[in-house]
Amino acid sequence: MDGFYLMKKYTFAARAFIFTLVLLFVI
Repeated sequence: MDGFYLMKKYTFAARAFIFTLVLLFVI
């Protein structure tokens, strides 16, 4: 269960990071 929670957290962080990168690229 701990690994699953960590993976979920990592996925959320990666998504936010990619979103920021796309925003910077567009602007």
